[in-house]
Amino acid sequence: MAGRLTRDSRIFIFPCNCSAEGLLEVEVNTPLAALQVRSVIQQLTASRSELIDWLEDCWRA
Repeated sequence: MAGRLTRDSRIFIFPCNCSAEGLLEVEVNTPLAALQVRSVIQQLTASRSELIDWLEDCWRA
């Protein structure tokens, strides 16, 4: 199975597997891919207040 993310007419494919135990394994081959996977996981697991804090930190930078 491959996860697909689209942006600016580009498609990023991440080979991945979800085990019976519920663990997600993702093949990451570049630093950019690692950042993209981290961003998606953060958005899915962080609380609303954590995401707001993160966004405000980005705006200040």
